[in-house]
Amino acid sequence: MLLRDDDDILPDAASDLERAFVDSLDADERRAVESRILSAAQRHWLKAARVVWDAIDASDYDVWDASVVHAHVRALAGLVGAGELESRGDLRRPRFSEVCLPPHA
Repeated sequence: MLLRDDDDILPDAASDLERAFVDSLDADERRAVESRILSAAQRHWLKAARVVWDAIDASDYDVWDASVVHAHVRALAGLVGAGELESRGDLRRPRFSEVCLPPHA
């Protein structure tokens, strides 16, 4: 499992199950996923895996469902790309990367 195994890495392409999960979300729920990720982040550095775990745990989704986890990690990376979060390390390996809210947030 991506959030627990040291050698697990997010695949470059989404699986069919992950795409199905993401496609099942309407625009409001996609924003809610991002909002939960941002709420789980702090101004100090936290492991990306912890932020994703806390965001999923705050929802009705199953934290043990790989497609849900992968979709949340990709959403987290999207927030980094949009400047909503800062990161260090390879986000495809959330146990070994960290995120935090930017100073202006």
